[in-house]
Amino acid sequence: MDKSNIVVFKNGGKLSKNEKWYFNNEPLKVVSYYKYLGIYFSNRLKWTYCCKTLRMQCEKALNMIKHCMCKLGTRDINLGFKLFDSMVAPILYYGAELWGTEKVKDIETVQNKFCKWLLGMGQKTNNHIAGGEFGRHELYIIMRVNLISIFYTYNAWRITDFQNYAIIIKMFKMNEHGRINWCSKVQRLLFSNGFGVVWENQGVGDTKLFIHLFKQRLKDINLQTWMNTSELIRQLFNVMVMHMVEVIKK
Repeated sequence: MDKSNIVVFKNGGKLSKNEKWYFNNEPLKVVSYYKYLGIYFSNRLKWTYCCKTLRMQCEKALNMIKHCMCKLGTRDINLGFKLFDSMVAPILYYGAELWGTEKVKDIETVQNKFCKWLLGMGQKTNNHIAGGEFGRHELYIIMRVNLISIFYTYNAWRITDFQNYAIIIKMFKMNEHGRINWCSKVQRLLFSNGFGVVWENQGVGDTKLFIHLFKQRLKDINLQTWMNTSELIRQLFNVMVMHMVEVIKK
Protein backbone atom coordinates (compact mmCIF):
# COMPACT_ATOMS: atom_id res chain seq x y z
CA MET A 1 0.00 0.00 0.00
CA ASP A 2 2.94 2.34 0.53
CA LYS A 3 3.60 2.44 -3.23
CA SER A 4 -0.06 2.77 -4.20
CA ASN A 5 -0.95 6.44 -4.65
CA ILE A 6 -3.56 8.43 -6.53
CA VAL A 7 -2.86 11.42 -8.79
CA VAL A 8 -5.82 13.53 -9.88
CA PHE A 9 -4.86 15.39 -13.05
CA LYS A 10 -6.54 18.81 -13.05
CA ASN A 11 -5.62 22.46 -13.53
CA GLY A 12 -5.49 23.40 -9.86
CA GLY A 13 -8.21 23.47 -7.24
CA LYS A 14 -9.03 21.29 -4.26
CA LEU A 15 -10.45 17.80 -4.40
CA SER A 16 -14.14 17.37 -3.76
CA LYS A 17 -15.44 15.41 -0.79
CA ASN A 18 -16.37 12.52 -3.07
CA GLU A 19 -12.87 12.19 -4.56
CA LYS A 20 -11.60 9.47 -2.24
CA TRP A 21 -10.27 6.05 -3.15
CA TYR A 22 -9.95 2.86 -1.13
CA PHE A 23 -8.32 -0.53 -1.52
CA ASN A 24 -9.36 -3.32 0.84
CA ASN A 25 -11.13 -0.64 2.91
CA GLU A 26 -7.86 1.26 3.33
CA PRO A 27 -7.67 4.84 1.99
CA LEU A 28 -5.21 5.53 -0.82
CA LYS A 29 -3.02 8.59 -0.49
CA VAL A 30 -3.57 11.40 -3.01
CA VAL A 31 -0.25 12.94 -4.10
CA SER A 32 0.73 15.93 -6.24
CA TYR A 33 3.54 14.11 -8.06
CA TYR A 34 4.03 10.49 -9.01
CA LYS A 35 7.16 8.86 -10.40
CA TYR A 36 6.54 6.36 -13.17
CA LEU A 37 9.41 4.80 -15.16
CA GLY A 38 11.72 7.54 -13.93
CA ILE A 39 9.44 10.41 -14.96
CA TYR A 40 7.56 12.60 -12.49
CA PHE A 41 3.96 13.33 -13.45
CA SER A 42 2.31 16.40 -11.92
CA ASN A 43 -1.35 16.73 -11.03
CA ARG A 44 -1.29 20.20 -12.63
CA LEU A 45 -0.28 18.78 -16.02
CA LYS A 46 3.09 20.57 -15.87
CA TRP A 47 6.60 19.20 -16.39
CA THR A 48 8.42 21.74 -14.20
CA TYR A 49 9.11 19.36 -11.31
CA CYS A 50 10.14 16.57 -13.70
CA CYS A 51 12.72 18.78 -15.44
CA LYS A 52 13.99 20.13 -12.13
CA THR A 53 14.55 16.57 -10.91
CA LEU A 54 16.44 15.66 -14.08
CA ARG A 55 18.63 18.74 -13.65
CA MET A 56 19.49 17.77 -10.08
CA GLN A 57 20.41 14.25 -11.20
CA CYS A 58 22.62 15.67 -13.95
CA GLU A 59 24.42 17.99 -11.56
CA LYS A 60 25.65 14.93 -9.65
CA ALA A 61 27.08 13.42 -12.85
CA LEU A 62 28.51 16.80 -13.82
CA ASN A 63 30.28 17.19 -10.48
CA MET A 64 31.83 13.74 -10.95
CA ILE A 65 33.13 14.76 -14.40
CA LYS A 66 34.60 17.97 -12.97
CA HIS A 67 36.23 16.05 -10.12
CA CYS A 68 37.83 13.53 -12.50
CA MET A 69 39.10 16.22 -14.87
CA CYS A 70 40.55 18.23 -12.00
CA LYS A 71 42.38 15.12 -10.79
CA LEU A 72 43.82 14.72 -14.29
CA GLY A 73 44.82 18.38 -14.21
CA THR A 74 43.04 19.25 -17.45
CA ARG A 75 40.02 21.07 -18.82
CA ASP A 76 40.37 19.63 -22.28
CA ILE A 77 37.37 20.71 -24.37
CA ASN A 78 37.08 17.55 -26.47
CA LEU A 79 37.34 15.28 -23.44
CA GLY A 80 34.93 17.42 -21.46
CA PHE A 81 32.17 17.41 -24.05
CA LYS A 82 32.70 13.74 -24.86
CA LEU A 83 32.05 12.94 -21.21
CA PHE A 84 29.14 15.39 -21.10
CA ASP A 85 27.45 13.91 -24.18
CA SER A 86 27.87 10.35 -22.94
CA MET A 87 27.14 10.74 -19.21
CA VAL A 88 25.01 13.86 -18.74
CA ALA A 89 23.06 14.48 -21.94
CA PRO A 90 21.25 11.08 -21.92
CA ILE A 91 19.83 11.93 -18.48
CA LEU A 92 18.65 15.31 -19.73
CA TYR A 93 17.03 13.74 -22.80
CA TYR A 94 15.19 11.09 -20.79
CA GLY A 95 11.46 11.37 -21.37
CA ALA A 96 11.87 14.39 -23.66
CA GLU A 97 9.49 12.72 -26.12
CA LEU A 98 6.77 13.74 -23.64
CA TRP A 99 7.84 17.17 -22.41
CA GLY A 100 10.36 18.26 -25.07
CA THR A 101 8.01 20.51 -27.04
CA GLU A 102 9.09 23.51 -24.96
CA LYS A 103 12.51 24.98 -24.28
CA VAL A 104 13.19 24.31 -20.59
CA LYS A 105 15.51 26.62 -18.65
CA ASP A 106 16.39 23.97 -16.06
CA ILE A 107 17.68 21.65 -18.80
CA GLU A 108 19.68 24.27 -20.70
CA THR A 109 21.25 25.53 -17.47
CA VAL A 110 23.24 22.30 -17.07
CA GLN A 111 25.14 22.73 -20.34
CA ASN A 112 25.58 26.47 -19.80
CA LYS A 113 27.21 25.91 -16.41
CA PHE A 114 29.56 23.28 -17.82
CA CYS A 115 30.61 25.56 -20.69
CA LYS A 116 31.44 28.33 -18.23
CA TRP A 117 33.40 25.92 -16.05
CA LEU A 118 35.51 24.73 -19.01
CA LEU A 119 36.26 28.35 -19.93
CA GLY A 120 36.95 29.37 -16.34
CA MET A 121 34.18 31.97 -16.50
CA GLY A 122 31.99 33.16 -13.66
CA GLN A 123 28.51 31.68 -13.47
CA LYS A 124 27.00 35.13 -14.07
CA THR A 125 28.59 35.31 -17.53
CA ASN A 126 26.07 35.58 -20.36
CA ASN A 127 24.99 32.13 -21.56
CA HIS A 128 25.23 33.08 -25.24
CA ILE A 129 28.90 33.98 -24.85
CA ALA A 130 29.79 30.69 -23.17
CA GLY A 131 27.87 28.50 -25.61
CA GLY A 132 29.00 30.46 -28.65
CA GLU A 133 32.65 30.09 -27.69
CA PHE A 134 32.35 26.33 -28.22
CA GLY A 135 29.81 26.45 -31.03
CA ARG A 136 27.43 24.31 -29.01
CA HIS A 137 23.77 24.31 -29.97
CA GLU A 138 21.14 24.35 -27.26
CA LEU A 139 19.91 20.99 -26.02
CA TYR A 140 16.28 21.51 -26.99
CA ILE A 141 17.21 20.76 -30.63
CA ILE A 142 17.96 17.08 -29.96
CA MET A 143 14.90 16.82 -27.73
CA ARG A 144 12.57 18.12 -30.41
CA VAL A 145 14.15 15.93 -33.07
CA ASN A 146 13.62 12.86 -30.87
CA LEU A 147 10.04 13.93 -30.23
CA ILE A 148 9.22 14.34 -33.93
CA SER A 149 10.89 11.01 -34.72
CA ILE A 150 8.80 9.13 -32.17
CA PHE A 151 5.66 10.97 -33.28
CA TYR A 152 5.95 9.72 -36.84
CA THR A 153 6.79 6.25 -35.59
CA TYR A 154 3.55 6.25 -33.58
CA ASN A 155 1.70 7.81 -36.49
CA ALA A 156 2.73 4.94 -38.77
CA TRP A 157 1.60 2.42 -36.16
CA ARG A 158 -1.66 4.31 -35.74
CA ILE A 159 -2.52 3.59 -39.36
CA THR A 160 -1.52 -0.10 -39.30
CA ASP A 161 -2.45 -1.06 -35.72
CA PHE A 162 -5.74 0.64 -34.86
CA GLN A 163 -6.55 -1.37 -31.74
CA ASN A 164 -3.29 -1.08 -29.80
CA TYR A 165 -2.82 2.63 -30.48
CA ALA A 166 -6.33 3.86 -29.74
CA ILE A 167 -4.93 6.48 -27.35
CA ILE A 168 -3.00 8.15 -30.20
CA ILE A 169 -6.16 8.20 -32.30
CA LYS A 170 -8.09 9.71 -29.39
CA MET A 171 -5.50 12.48 -28.99
CA PHE A 172 -5.79 13.30 -32.70
CA LYS A 173 -9.56 13.61 -32.37
CA MET A 174 -9.28 15.76 -29.23
CA ASN A 175 -6.83 18.03 -31.05
CA GLU A 176 -9.28 18.41 -33.93
CA HIS A 177 -11.89 19.63 -31.43
CA GLY A 178 -9.55 22.21 -29.90
CA ARG A 179 -8.33 20.28 -26.86
CA ILE A 180 -4.65 20.96 -26.18
CA ASN A 181 -2.63 17.77 -25.75
CA TRP A 182 0.60 16.15 -26.90
CA CYS A 183 -0.51 16.01 -30.55
CA SER A 184 -1.50 19.68 -30.59
CA LYS A 185 1.95 20.63 -29.27
CA VAL A 186 3.60 18.57 -32.00
CA GLN A 187 1.37 20.33 -34.52
CA ARG A 188 2.42 23.74 -33.21
CA LEU A 189 6.08 22.68 -33.29
CA LEU A 190 5.88 21.70 -36.95
CA PHE A 191 3.98 24.81 -38.03
CA SER A 192 6.24 27.20 -36.09
CA ASN A 193 9.32 25.80 -37.86
CA GLY A 194 7.89 25.90 -41.38
CA PHE A 195 6.78 22.28 -41.70
CA GLY A 196 3.04 22.76 -41.47
CA VAL A 197 2.53 20.87 -44.72
CA VAL A 198 3.98 17.77 -43.04
CA TRP A 199 1.25 17.89 -40.41
CA GLU A 200 -1.45 18.50 -43.00
CA ASN A 201 -0.32 15.46 -45.01
CA GLN A 202 0.23 13.37 -41.86
CA GLY A 203 3.34 11.82 -43.32
CA VAL A 204 6.54 12.32 -45.28
CA GLY A 205 8.01 10.45 -48.21
CA ASP A 206 11.47 9.91 -46.76
CA THR A 207 11.41 9.99 -42.97
CA LYS A 208 15.21 10.11 -42.55
CA LEU A 209 15.52 13.02 -44.97
CA PHE A 210 12.72 14.90 -43.23
CA ILE A 211 14.30 14.40 -39.79
CA HIS A 212 17.62 15.66 -41.19
CA LEU A 213 15.93 18.76 -42.66
CA PHE A 214 13.98 19.38 -39.46
CA LYS A 215 17.14 19.14 -37.34
CA GLN A 216 19.01 21.48 -39.68
CA ARG A 217 16.13 23.98 -39.54
CA LEU A 218 16.27 24.02 -35.74
CA LYS A 219 20.04 24.54 -35.84
CA ASP A 220 19.68 27.42 -38.30
CA ILE A 221 17.05 29.10 -36.13
CA ASN A 222 19.20 28.61 -33.04
CA LEU A 223 22.22 30.10 -34.81
CA GLN A 224 20.20 33.09 -36.03
CA THR A 225 18.89 33.70 -32.52
CA TRP A 226 22.44 33.53 -31.15
CA MET A 227 23.70 36.02 -33.75
CA ASN A 228 20.86 38.46 -33.02
CA THR A 229 21.52 38.24 -29.29
CA SER A 230 25.27 38.67 -29.79
CA GLU A 231 24.66 41.78 -31.88
CA LEU A 232 22.39 43.19 -29.18
CA ILE A 233 25.04 42.50 -26.52
CA ARG A 234 27.66 44.25 -28.66
CA GLN A 235 25.45 47.30 -29.08
CA LEU A 236 24.70 47.46 -25.37
CA PHE A 237 28.42 47.16 -24.59
CA ASN A 238 29.23 50.04 -26.96
CA VAL A 239 26.56 52.22 -25.35
CA MET A 240 27.93 51.39 -21.90
CA VAL A 241 31.50 52.29 -22.98
CA MET A 242 30.35 55.59 -24.48
CA HIS A 243 28.47 56.42 -21.29
CA MET A 244 31.55 55.63 -19.17
CA VAL A 245 33.74 57.84 -21.38
CA GLU A 246 31.31 60.74 -20.98
CA VAL A 247 31.29 60.28 -17.21
CA ILE A 248 35.12 60.24 -17.10
CA LYS A 249 35.32 63.43 -19.21
CA LYS A 250 33.06 65.24 -16.78
